[in-house]
Amino acid sequence: MPISRDTFVYNAVTEMPDITNVLRLPELSCRHSKILSAFCNVTYTYRHTVRFGYPNITESVLRSPRSQLAVERTVQELLDQQGLPLDENSKAYKKEKKKCEGKLKKLFHIMNAMMSIPLFKITGWFLNTVLGALLNSVQVHNSQLLVLKDATLIDISSHILVRKAGGLPANAQESPGLYTLDLHTLALRYPSPYVAAGDNLNIFGFGRILRSLGGFFIRRRLDKEVGKKDHLYRAVLSEYLEELLRRGQSLEFFIEGGRSRSGKAYYPKAGLLSIIVDWVLASRNETDGILRLDALIVPVGISYEKIIDGDFTREQMGMAKKPESFWSTVKAIWKLFSTTYGNVRVDFCQPFSLKEYLTVNERSLLSRSVSGLSPVTVLGNPRLQDSMQDLSKATPSSDLLTRATSGNSIYGIDISKEDEKVVIDALARHILYNSMCATAIMSTNILAFDLLSNYRQGVSLPELISSITKLRETILTANRDVGFVGQTRNVIAHACKLLGSNLVAIERNGAPVSWQDIYDEEGGDQVKITPNLSLPHVLELSYYSSSVISVFQLKSLLACSICAASGVALLDSSTEDQFSSVSVTKHEVVEHAIYLANLFKYEFLFIAPCKDLETELSNSFESLISSELILSPEAEDTFNEEAQQWTSRIARKAIYGFHEEELQDHYVPDKQYKLNEAEKDQFRR
Repeated sequence: MPISRDTFVYNAVTEMPDITNVLRLPELSCRHSKILSAFCNVTYTYRHTVRFGYPNITESVLRSPRSQLAVERTVQELLDQQGLPLDENSKAYKKEKKKCEGKLKKLFHIMNAMMSIPLFKITGWFLNTVLGALLNSVQVHNSQLLVLKDATLIDISSHILVRKAGGLPANAQESPGLYTLDLHTLALRYPSPYVAAGDNLNIFGFGRILRSLGGFFIRRRLDKEVGKKDHLYRAVLSEYLEELLRRGQSLEFFIEGGRSRSGKAYYPKAGLLSIIVDWVLASRNETDGILRLDALIVPVGISYEKIIDGDFTREQMGMAKKPESFWSTVKAIWKLFSTTYGNVRVDFCQPFSLKEYLTVNERSLLSRSVSGLSPVTVLGNPRLQDSMQDLSKATPSSDLLTRATSGNSIYGIDISKEDEKVVIDALARHILYNSMCATAIMSTNILAFDLLSNYRQGVSLPELISSITKLRETILTANRDVGFVGQTRNVIAHACKLLGSNLVAIERNGAPVSWQDIYDEEGGDQVKITPNLSLPHVLELSYYSSSVISVFQLKSLLACSICAASGVALLDSSTEDQFSSVSVTKHEVVEHAIYLANLFKYEFLFIAPCKDLETELSNSFESLISSELILSPEAEDTFNEEAQQWTSRIARKAIYGFHEEELQDHYVPDKQYKLNEAEKDQFRR
């Protein structure tokens, strides 16, 4: 854990595990007065005065050296296309420069956010009223809010809130996001961050509201024409973000670039993050090499019990995406009022210092950049790993991590330094991994996962209750949190209600029944719950279940690796008679798992970049032994006479001295592990 994260861990936090329903804050603040409680939302908004200044950075951005350099570059390219010389006194030069300056100004005003304090208060009242009718709760840890509030008191340049993409369509996903803004502004009395939004949301009416609440719009693609750099847009984007950081403003953006279509974490997009890193690196003192500026990174995870029916299932089936428009936004908002969406959970991770991260990674950066290999590949090969460790002992050059000399040189835009790319990519994956691990598993997630993984043909309620209970304990044992409490029967009933009859069928003695029959402890035992496996409903169920996959990623790698190492299709029921005869070694299983991890490294985020993959796989292998899915051989069968001789030789040479080349012809005996036939069903799951 970085030292900067230790700063925010103390007894007052660990002693506050309770969760607050933010929707009830207005009600609780007015509970002593019957008159005020009738207008609690209005009263709460009025009492929480918001007096924060948001700077006007128009002139600073447009007249910056970077922006002026971009204008000169663009003018030169335009004159070259026309075959004209670069003469500052010519009419053609003045004409093109005036056009470029006008375009630069237009790009800035399209991007720029215009904070409106009155609209903040109105939005706070509106969201408290509307979300209170649509959601059961918006859950936030008191301890996390306390940590976040204390982080704002630190004398630091800026704070970066990095959110994992949620499960709502783009035009509806901003509602919890806007509520997060008002949570900062009203509850914490902390300036609301500027929020990066795609230019597809800059639509009539809705875009103006987002802009007034701190949303600034950026292109999905920086260059309109392939192979032709838009110097003006790149300069405006870079200078805009850096100027906000210089003014001490906070930023919020989605590390995955947009909403997830599959429910699992996407490979992170590091474009905006690279601007922040570039800004911190630019503050390096030339005398002592110390970074003067800093920013706190706060990963944020948001969990939804029910997603709004968007077009992601259409896209999964190969249909074209419907572009956002004013009417599609109105329809999405109108659809919000037709049902209940359960609970929303917001989790703030521990803040950490970007300055500290960059300083610590300077020493290890050399080995990563020189190798040219992915982190998974390096960590998976002991010989390569040893050579990388030798390389890392070398002292890195003083300018190993320095800002590129280009006026707009940033990763994802125009970076020329491969080493900086490595650090930024690792930072992005680290943030996403923290956010993914902090995201709570909701009731609908665990039910969909259990049905699709174990009971595709349906399951009786008593068996499902037992399975969900065990699965919940497994998730908690893996240091992941769940976003529900209470008896498992009630949790299943609540999840079935939210999923609806389109996704899960509830029957009793072959006749369809309501989710309310699950509460019946006498007749409920005859209830059978079956998932809908037809398209496109199974895709939606898969979306819900994807949140739980991250808990079992490493164990799934090992299970597939055991199949590959044994050469037996263990997942096929026709190979049941061969199950007990399978024998594998830990070394070959881990080797296969490393290969698979490298193969799927863009689909799944298995570990944090700072951890060793081989070590984590080894620990997961030991957990399979502890759970008795894999049987370890007895001690007397493990060390035969040859192994004992080898061990004795190692001990003698450790005392009297030895050279590594003397042991090259000898090997470390590896245990043979067998699968537990009694747990073969659990292994296949």
